[in-house]
Amino acid sequence: MKNAVLGVVFIWATICWAAYSFGINEVPPYHTDENYYVESVNNMIETGDYFTPYYHGQKRFSKPIFTYWLMAISNKLFGPGLVAARFWSAFLGAGCTILTFLLTRRLFGTKPALISSLILPGTFIHFMVARWATTDMILNFFILAAFYFFIRGYQEDSVASKSYLFAYTSLSLGFLTKGPPAILIPSLVILFFLVLSGQGKKLFCLKFPLGLAIFLAINLPWFGGMWLVHGQEFLDHIVNIEIKNRLSDQTPFSFYYFGSLFRYSLPWSFFLLSAVLVYFGFVSWQDDKTKEKFFLEKVKTEFLRLFNTESRPLLFCLLGIAIPLLLFFGLRTEHSRYLLPVFPFVCAILGLFFVQLENLSNWRGRNFFKIPFLFTVLFYILIAIGMGVLMAFYKKIGPIPFRLGIVPLTLAFGISLLTFLFFYKRIFGIVVTLALMQMMTLTFIFGDALSFYSGYPMKKFKEIATVSLEENATLAVLNLGNDRAKWSILTGKPVYGFDEPEELFADLEIKNIALIAMKENDWKQSFSDKRFVLIQKDLRWKWKGELWMSLTDLFENGIKDYLDSLAETVVLLKYEK
Repeated sequence: MKNAVLGVVFIWATICWAAYSFGINEVPPYHTDENYYVESVNNMIETGDYFTPYYHGQKRFSKPIFTYWLMAISNKLFGPGLVAARFWSAFLGAGCTILTFLLTRRLFGTKPALISSLILPGTFIHFMVARWATTDMILNFFILAAFYFFIRGYQEDSVASKSYLFAYTSLSLGFLTKGPPAILIPSLVILFFLVLSGQGKKLFCLKFPLGLAIFLAINLPWFGGMWLVHGQEFLDHIVNIEIKNRLSDQTPFSFYYFGSLFRYSLPWSFFLLSAVLVYFGFVSWQDDKTKEKFFLEKVKTEFLRLFNTESRPLLFCLLGIAIPLLLFFGLRTEHSRYLLPVFPFVCAILGLFFVQLENLSNWRGRNFFKIPFLFTVLFYILIAIGMGVLMAFYKKIGPIPFRLGIVPLTLAFGISLLTFLFFYKRIFGIVVTLALMQMMTLTFIFGDALSFYSGYPMKKFKEIATVSLEENATLAVLNLGNDRAKWSILTGKPVYGFDEPEELFADLEIKNIALIAMKENDWKQSFSDKRFVLIQKDLRWKWKGELWMSLTDLFENGIKDYLDSLAETVVLLKYEK
């Protein structure tokens, strides 16, 4: 039975990998860091220097080397571009689905584990980062692996167990990926778990000397080599920029991460709130006849119960959420992707919650399920309406692909199915339906709708730039911001960015620039020289313009009349010497 369920999880993970990879080369870089990794890896392959990353001729010390090496491998396999750069995030993002199942099965059993593996891939932040060419999903995979192997070793409680060896290997590879967070997050969670559960003595059974040996064997060659090659420059960067500057950040304290946890796990966060209320005693599983004056006593009893032996798995999950939240709250560095290691524990708790809920005789009538269920239905109704309105506006400009029109219709079908399952008391069916709806919605939005609706001229200019140029020719953009990096990623060629026409004129011959992309207005104002030949045009959204448009005008005329304020034309010119 266990192997059959694990097989289902592997199939689901494969489907998720396909979803993460859908249209992965059609969407422009989401995050600035993608540009750094892609161009640095291209430089590694061109120069043959796989030891020191360089970005635009400058040494890049901000992250360890492992992500660059992985991307170099996929670059060799698939060629330069976004597919190769994002391959590992998508692949390991799907791998986290399997690890979440294995970890939750160790903690709560097979059925909660299956539910947790259904939920995780469709959480918004996990889905989004699984399509980024950054270190974050790779780090998340190794942190999750470390947690799994720790729990396995903890439960086996055997001197001969090799689980801790694999846990230390995962931590060490995580450190080679992104440095201290790979050690800090698992170590603090495990430390607090063992101490708060009265098992502090087990800290001495974790084979620390073995862990240190593994860590040094994996990390010392590169870190030591970088120090030998680059000396004090590398050491100063590690100490001052990567450690001291982050710890001395003067950003005001905020509850940014708590809000991120809620919004990036929608609609599951509605149920998570109910689960927390139940497990901390604010709400009872059954009809509660206790008088109000005993309420605080009941909460205290439920809280203390978390430290009992039978509640240790739940305590471990709660610490897996609380420790990173408090850690990043204290560091005051606000990046939502830092929360990735929290979400497997969120899914594990939800898996336990749904299974225990299913065992109640009247779970459908319980407010702590009924209310989040209604909010979830409303959530999907709003998404369906929003996509329908967006397509209605855009239709005034051009035809809408049939596949995008399917999304609101599919959501409508899913909402109807959820309602049917609710009335017929099929809670597992509700979970499966929600998981599929979430994955389908995110897949079409990020893999299709985003690339369709976003103005992205560099995608259209890619073919000309990769086919019609001499081998040593270069490209340039004028006053187009990060479109320079997008074009470089797509073509694998050097792309120079200029802010002023004079700078471009001065470097045309020096840098052997053959194609230039710029706004149509800049072309007409400053480039009347006949040596610049128009090759192609495309539209780019500015997302500036009037904030308060008349809804009546929008429904009647669409956004066509507002294109001058919302969009601008970008031209591709060829420089003829």
